[in-house]
Amino acid sequence: MYNLCGGNHLFDKRIVIFVIFIVGLFAISAVSADDNVTADMQSYNARIIAKDVSEEYDSFYGNDIIFNIEDMDGKPINDAKPTATFDNKKVNVFYDDEHYFSNKQATYYLDKYPEVGNHKVKISLNTSKYQAKPVFMNVKISKMSSKITLNKFVTTNKNYAVMKAIVKDKYGEMITEGIVKFNVHGKAYFAKVINGIAIKKVKLSRAGAYTYKATLVAKNYKSKTASSILYIKKAKKYYTLKITNPKIKKTFRVKLSYNNYVKILNAKNRNKFGYVSVNTGIKRPPEWGGGMYHVGLSTKDEYHTYYGYDLADYVFLRASSYLCIKKVNLYTANF
Repeated sequence: MYNLCGGNHLFDKRIVIFVIFIVGLFAISAVSADDNVTADMQSYNARIIAKDVSEEYDSFYGNDIIFNIEDMDGKPINDAKPTATFDNKKVNVFYDDEHYFSNKQATYYLDKYPEVGNHKVKISLNTSKYQAKPVFMNVKISKMSSKITLNKFVTTNKNYAVMKAIVKDKYGEMITEGIVKFNVHGKAYFAKVINGIAIKKVKLSRAGAYTYKATLVAKNYKSKTASSILYIKKAKKYYTLKITNPKIKKTFRVKLSYNNYVKILNAKNRNKFGYVSVNTGIKRPPEWGGGMYHVGLSTKDEYHTYYGYDLADYVFLRASSYLCIKKVNLYTANF
């Protein structure tokens, strides 16, 4: 006789185990699904509103990286406490309570002066009062245009010539970064920009006029090149000045010392008044006012403007007053 009862009992156990297994899977699935729904339905009560920034570099005013925060109904939130990172580094965030950056309510800004390049900003808001979905911003800063001005310079082959560059941004503000590459007589020289000025001294052994170029190289500014001239005079023990007084048809000659000549050249370089004179040893007749005749050299001498002359360089003849003057160019004149 077959044991039908034993066979039915085993079958019932298998059914019970299978049912328990199915119910268990369903329970596990139900918990997992509930967890996902909870995660996906995380509630936010605020929005961060931000736009990508694409601006030219500005060292003086900086570049405005601003955003706004509002609730889910579009009402501004002025008391949020957002956080931010700039290129993965934490930066301070401030509320624009004086509307310096925007007239809109609930404007916030980053305390950051970005350099040229492409930057990433992440803004987050997760406090006990407000939560918002994080927002990412792209900040692209391009180079600002620049201006470079060079000075002419005159000296002798015994002294150093000075190459000087003044670099400014397009608004006329001094640039405080970068270097200037100078090129003269086939050689390159480099000078750091300090408060908008780069200077390099060079000694040129041969007399002549040398064109020099200067190029600004800076991280945040467009490259700019300009050129000017160095005038190199031959060093002598003395220089001969001569001038003719047409009234008495007499030419006066004097020897000007090297030091006095360089003194005038340096005044010329500084764009300042300079004046030297040499006693000729010739007396002026008493009926003409007496005194001794002097021949001299001057630059930017305002005295001459009283007589209708330009503010320029002159060789002059004087005694008690100026008798005659001859306009020259100290950059190119040879004595």
